[in-house]
Amino acid sequence: MCETAVFTVKGGGRKQVMDNVSLLVVDGEEVTLSGLLGDTKRARGRITRVDLENHEILIE
Repeated sequence: MCETAVFTVKGGGRKQVMDNVSLLVVDGEEVTLSGLLGDTKRARGRITRVDLENHEILIE
């Protein structure tokens, strides 16, 4: 499986929002993250980087 970690980026720093993300749904300025076990979280911002090789997504 290729689950991904999602981070928010603010002021040059990164903070992990969620690990093992398998689904992202973008609705305007809100991104809903879902994990394999059905857990969900929401983050405000826009996706600025998707790094599939390193399994990271950045939201600013």
